[in-house]
Amino acid sequence: MNRISLSRHFLGLSACLLLLSPLRASTIGNLQYWANPEVNDGPGGTQAALGAQNRPIDQTKYYAAAPTIGQVITAPSTDSVLSSFTVTSVAVPPGTGLNFSAAVYYWDPVAFRPAGNALTIDRMSNPPLNGATKYLVNFADLTFFPNVQLLPSQQYVVLFTTLGLPQPLPYSVTSFGVTPTDTYAGGEMVFASIGTLNEQSTALTSITSERWGNSNTCDESNLSSLCTKGSSYSAFGEFVAPDMAFSATFNPAVPDSTAPEPTSTVCLSVGLILLAMAGRMCKRPGGAARRLTVLNGATQHGHKQTSHPQFIARASHSVD
Repeated sequence: MNRISLSRHFLGLSACLLLLSPLRASTIGNLQYWANPEVNDGPGGTQAALGAQNRPIDQTKYYAAAPTIGQVITAPSTDSVLSSFTVTSVAVPPGTGLNFSAAVYYWDPVAFRPAGNALTIDRMSNPPLNGATKYLVNFADLTFFPNVQLLPSQQYVVLFTTLGLPQPLPYSVTSFGVTPTDTYAGGEMVFASIGTLNEQSTALTSITSERWGNSNTCDESNLSSLCTKGSSYSAFGEFVAPDMAFSATFNPAVPDSTAPEPTSTVCLSVGLILLAMAGRMCKRPGGAARRLTVLNGATQHGHKQTSHPQFIARASHSVD
C-alpha cells in the first residue's frame, strides 16, 4: 500500500468520524423576550400565577391562582428528543419556594386537554435566590430536563402543577414569565382550575378529565384568577397570556443500541484496520519508508531497480 492509498483511507476514516459525531441540537421558543431589559413583572402582563390554596375562599371573586399551567409545543419534524425546557420564575430564598411538578403530556387539540399518562414527571421548586437575578424583579431561569422522545410534528404540553403536593405555607403562590403577545406559532399557554382549593388532595391524573382554558376561553372549573377578566386582581386577571416565556431544546433521536447502524459498523472496522496497519508499519524506525520503497521496486541503499519476484519477497521478509 503506497502513501497516496494510505492517505485516502485516513480521509475515509475522518468522514466516518464526522458521520458518527452528534448533530447540533435545535431550539424552539421565545425566551429572548425576557432578555429585554424593559420587561417587568406586574399588571403589564408578563407573569402568570401558579399556586396552591388548600382552603376555602370567596368563590364569587375567583382569587385563587391556577394549580396547573403549561405551554403547548409542537415537536420539530427532525430532532424529536426533548432534552430541556426552560421557563422564567421568581427566585426565592432556599427552602421557601412553591412545591410543584413538571411533566410532559400528549396534547389533544380537539378535546383541548392532556391525554394519557405523563411521559415524564419531576419534582421542582422555585429557583434559589442567590444574589442578583438574570431578569428584573427577581425572575430567573428554571430548567426542566425531560429527556423524552416525542413524535415529530405532534403537539405536547409541558405543564407545571401543584396537585398532590404538600406546601411549606398554607397558601403558596409563584409566578412564571409570559408574553403579552403571541410569540410562538406552534402552541399557546394553557391552564386548568381542576383541584383549586383542594390542590394537595387532588390527584394529578384529574387534569385529563375536562377541557382546559387558554387565551380566549376559561376552563370548566372557572375558579382560577386567570378567569376573572378584569377583576381587582389585575396582575393576573386582565387577560390570559398567549404564551409562556420558554426555550425548549431538542436532540436527534438515538438509534437502538442493540442494532448498530451499518455506517457505524463499517467505520469501526475501517478504523481498526488502519490502526493495525499504522502500528505494524511504524514498529521499526524507517520501517514504513523502507517497505514502501521496496514494494515499488527499489531499496533504500541505491541498488538497481528490479522486478524479480524473489528479490521483492526477500526484501519484504527482511522488514517484517
